Amino acid sequence: MNVSYDFFVPSAKEYVKALKSVKKQLSDDQRKMLEAHYRIFNHSITFGQFAELIGANGYQVALDAYEDLGRLLGEKLNMDFLESVSRPGEPLCCSAIGSGNPYRKEDESYFLVMHKELVEALRLLKWFK
Repeated sequence: MNVSYDFFVPSAKEYVKALKSVKKQLSDDQRKMLEAHYRIFNHSITFGQFAELIGANGYQVALDAYEDLGRLLGEKLNMDFLESVSRPGEPLCCSAIGSGNPYRKEDESYFLVMHKELVEALRLLKWFK
């Protein structure tokens, strides 16, 4: 698992293929989180919101579940990951799903914004009607 400064976002077509191949591996919580992320305004959500959605105590459970999903997708897509800001030198695996809102203020919650290519792939797959 690599951290890269040459980060790329796969095409919608590549995401479609990867999503099809991992569909049966998704936990119920990961599927709920992915659907919420897809449906929410601007495809931008906090890990606290994810935690509420799955009934977890605290954001860490949600973060771990989404990191696992990101790692799974990233490996299928042969992606390198962005570096975690809170864990320097370690990968932010959910960067295979989205990246942080660059306009947030330092004291604001971290919002993960879904990559538009992934939004398009989910739309094409019609997973969440």
